[in-house]
Amino acid sequence: MRPRPDLRALAALLAVAGFWYAGVALLTGGADPGLRAQELRAARAMAEAIAAVARAAPAPDPATDPNRTGLVGLPFTGITTTLGSLPAKRTGAQPDAAALMARLMARAGVQPGSRVAIESSGSFPGFAIATLVAARSLGAEAVPVVSIGASQFGANRPEFTLPDMLEVLARGGLIQRGPLAVSPGGGSDRGGDMDPGALEPALARAAAHGAEILRPADLPGDVARKRALLDSRGRPAVFVSVGGNWAAAGPGESLLGRTGLLLPGQFRPEGTGLIQSYLRDRVPVIRILDVQDLCVRTGLPFDPVPWPAEGSSSLYRGKLPPRPLIALGPLLAILAAWAVKRR
Repeated sequence: MRPRPDLRALAALLAVAGFWYAGVALLTGGADPGLRAQELRAARAMAEAIAAVARAAPAPDPATDPNRTGLVGLPFTGITTTLGSLPAKRTGAQPDAAALMARLMARAGVQPGSRVAIESSGSFPGFAIATLVAARSLGAEAVPVVSIGASQFGANRPEFTLPDMLEVLARGGLIQRGPLAVSPGGGSDRGGDMDPGALEPALARAAAHGAEILRPADLPGDVARKRALLDSRGRPAVFVSVGGNWAAAGPGESLLGRTGLLLPGQFRPEGTGLIQSYLRDRVPVIRILDVQDLCVRTGLPFDPVPWPAEGSSSLYRGKLPPRPLIALGPLLAILAAWAVKRR
C-alpha cells in the first residue's frame, strides 16, 4: 500500500527541516574544544580570584551582593563618579565573565606570550579582574593601567578600591601584577567632583604598592602617557577598555555605544581616546561598557543569582545563527512538502 500524499508531504517537511537545522547547528555550534578548555580554566581562576577578594573586602551587603563577591560597592561614596547599574556590576562579578574575556581575547588573536593592554576605571571591578585572570589563563602578559573613580555599585569603597583589589590578587599569585599606573578618574581623570579626603589616601596606597600616579593636565597628555605605559612591554595584541574612564574614548560618545570586540576596519574610529588610537594603529579593541547588550550578543548570564554550574550557562552553547538563516528552514520545508503533495 502506497503512503498517502499528505503523509509523504509531512515526511518531506520534517526531513527538510531536520536536515536544515542539523546543518545550521554544525556550522554555528559550540566553541572549539581547545578554546572551551581555556574558557573553563579562566572561569575557575576567576572563582578563585572572587573568593580572595571576598575574604579581603568589607563585609558585603547580601541585598546588593547576594553572591557575596566583595566586588559590589555602595550607592554613593566620596569616590563615586556617575550613576551606575547594580545588575550590570553583579554581571561582571561571576566566573563566566573571565570565560567570556578569554574568548574575546582569543578571537582578537591573543596567544601565549602576547601582551594585553588594559585600561580600566573602577566602575566594573569584576570585568577588570576577569580580564587580568583571562590573560593569565591564556599565557599572555597583562599590562594594566587603572583609575580610582567608580560609578555607583562599582569599586567605590574608599578603603577598598580597584587598585587595592588588584594588590590582593597580585600578592596571592592570582594575577601577574598590580597596575603599572593609577589615575584619579572622575572629571578630566583628575578627580573632578570626587572627595579629596577619600581619593588621596587611595592614591597614596597605590603609590606605596609601586604604581605610578598620573595627574593629567589635559586629554592629549592623558592619552599619550597611558599609551606609552601600555606599550612599554611591546606592541599589544589587543587593547581592553573596561568602564568609561575619560581617556578611553575621549569626550562625548563618538563610538555610538559600541561594546565587545571591535576590529580595525569595521568602522572609522573618530575621536581622540585610547580606543580610537589603537584602532587607527590596527590593534583590536575589547570594550566593556554596555553590559546588557554584551550579554544578549554573547550568552553571558545577566545578573545571575546564584551563578550557573560550571560550563552550563548559555555562554557555552555556541553562537546563534543569523535570523534569516533560521527563518529559511521552515520556508524550505514548506516548499518541499508542497512539491511532494503536488506530485
